[in-house]
Amino acid sequence: IPSWSGKLSAARRIVDALEWPSFATFAAGDGHNDLEVLEWADWSYCATNAVPEVQSIVRFKGGFVSPQEGHLGASDVLEKLNGDVAQLLLGHNDASL
Repeated sequence: IPSWSGKLSAARRIVDALEWPSFATFAAGDGHNDLEVLEWADWSYCATNAVPEVQSIVRFKGGFVSPQEGHLGASDVLEKLNGDVAQLLLGHNDASL
């Protein structure tokens, strides 16, 4: 597997390309392939049916674990993410956002 592949590499490339603020990275996941990007992101989310390691990372970072599974969990995560982004934008006066 090339070192430039994977979700974390893709997330970093997107953040760099968009010149996104480093304090405002978000990730959601449910499997082992999401662990690195969830650890890297400032804000992490998952549904209750995520593997235990994902839930542990999200909880350790103070993220959001939806009490719902599957598509309902994804919906909860998106709703929480939307609220967190709004709170971040309202609480930050940086014109670069």
